[in-house]
Formats: sequence, C-alpha cells, structure tokens
Amino acid sequence: MRTKAFRLAPAATLVIAGLLVGGPVAAASAAPQHSSAAVSAPQLAHAGKHGPYSSSSSCQKAGEKGKKQGKWHKYSCKKEHGKWYLYTS
Repeated sequence: MRTKAFRLAPAATLVIAGLLVGGPVAAASAAPQHSSAAVSAPQLAHAGKHGPYSSSSSCQKAGEKGKKQGKWHKYSCKKEHGKWYLYTS
C-alpha cells in the first residue's frame, strides 16, 4: 500500500504545481485586450434632469457650462413647482 502512495505523491505534486503556476498565466491570457488605436464615440454622462435651480438665469448658466464642457449637446430649462430644472440630452 505504501508503494502505491509513494508513486502517486510525485504526480499529485506536479498537478498542484501546474495549477498554481498555470492559473495566473491562464487568467492573464484570458484578460480582455484593449487596443489604443480604437476610437469610441464620446459618452454623454450627464444626460437627464438636473436641479433645482433658484432662477432661470442660473439654470441657463449651468446649461451653457455643461454644453461647453461637452457633457450634453442641448439643454432646456423648465419651471416646475416654483423651481427651475435643467433637462439635457
């Protein structure tokens, strides 16, 4: 019985060593590849409803600022329940 265990021990050691070394290598090769040459369209991260603003002029000012910074293409300000909200797209 002991001779069979002694024959299996080196094989088990090799399997475990292979898993320990091969695991990080396999994970690195499976990682997504990013190309620096790829060009993607800019994302408009701030589209939606913003506010409230205390006045129409402060809403307009925020809308223009975001447009110049490239956060949205267009905006509009609307008064709702006595307060101003900025809608962007």
